Amino acid sequence: MKRKRSKPKPIIQPVVKSLKQARKVTSDFHKITRQLQVAVAEGRADAAAAAETELSALGGRASYQAASELTTARHRTSKWIFSLLTQLKLRPSKGQPPLRVLEVGAVNAQLLTVPWLSVRAIDIRPCLPSIEQADLLMLKPAAEFDVVVCAMVLNCVPTAKDRGSMLLKMRAHLKRSGHAFIVIPLRCLNDSPFMTTASFEQALMAAGLKVHTDSQKLLTYCIQCMLMRISNCSCGRFLYGSAVLGCMPA
Repeated sequence: MKRKRSKPKPIIQPVVKSLKQARKVTSDFHKITRQLQVAVAEGRADAAAAAETELSALGGRASYQAASELTTARHRTSKWIFSLLTQLKLRPSKGQPPLRVLEVGAVNAQLLTVPWLSVRAIDIRPCLPSIEQADLLMLKPAAEFDVVVCAMVLNCVPTAKDRGSMLLKMRAHLKRSGHAFIVIPLRCLNDSPFMTTASFEQALMAAGLKVHTDSQKLLTYCIQCMLMRISNCSCGRFLYGSAVLGCMPA
């Protein structure tokens, strides 16, 4: 009886092989990143170095991105966006122009394939040719998008100042009454020593974004733009959160 030939093992092992592993990678990445931020804020160099070592052992941001690709393939943020756009009666009818969408931190082409959406997908380290290499903080806003999507991105921005700047940028990219969809792990608020759900919603208000609807599963909100003066100081205090945002006239 012939023995079955074993399959050759790849020289470079895949970073993430299963949904269970992907969830662990994303969970550990957020936990260690939070520990690193606290250590840096408190000036504990040894603790910060230890956290950096843990992140490297985990595979760093590349491993986190691979895990995000797998989890979003199984649990599609796009379905949630489609559902809300329909509920809000924003989905264009036949003959109407497609909604203009800016997808920040895109890890797949799900939104790019929708015929009633005209999507500009960006990421700092794009994983697909259809995703543009760009940084939201570097883009000049022109209030040209109906929708901004930012899923599992804000929680990866290292400083409170840049997180606040991202909220302001998202608002600036939206048309009047546009909507932004933001998703962040619930633990980012529940386990944060710096931020709560209430203070996050205050940061959204400071950025000129009004909460429409929210979901506690991933701490998501639907927010719309408001007529108000924007507070850079209040918004800069933003640390963690997740939301669906809608733009209001500036």
